[in-house]
Amino acid sequence: ALAQGVPVISTNIGGPAEIFKTEAVKLVDPLDQEQWKVGIEALITNTARRDELALLGYKLAVNYSWEKITKRVMKVYETFS
Repeated sequence: ALAQGVPVISTNIGGPAEIFKTEAVKLVDPLDQEQWKVGIEALITNTARRDELALLGYKLAVNYSWEKITKRVMKVYETFS
C-alpha cells in the first residue's frame, strides 16, 4: 500500500509498531474500535492529511525496494567473506 501511495493505518503493537516508527503510518490500538474509527474517518474527511500520509508512506516504501534490500543484504554477506 505504501509503495502505491495509499495511506496506511496499522496496529501499534508487534511488527508494524517496530517497522513503522514514522509519521508515515497512523498506528492505532488493535482492540480500540474508536481509534480505528477516528483514523479511518480522518483519512476520508481530511484530504490534506490523507495526501500527506500517502506521500510520506511512498517515500518510506522507496527505502524498502528489492534493489535496496538486496544491496543491504549483500553488504552484510561481504563482511563475512
